[in-house]
Amino acid sequence: MQEKEVTLRMNVENLTDKHYWASANGGYLTQGDPRLVKFSGTIDL
Repeated sequence: MQEKEVTLRMNVENLTDKHYWASANGGYLTQGDPRLVKFSGTIDL
């Protein structure tokens, strides 16, 4: 069996899931995004 290079990745945004205001424009407030976890991977054949 051949060895194949495998790369796994995990990215987390807003790890502590804090509530915050991302921006304020023209009298409007925009709340920041909640926690987001993304996984991806690649295999070199």
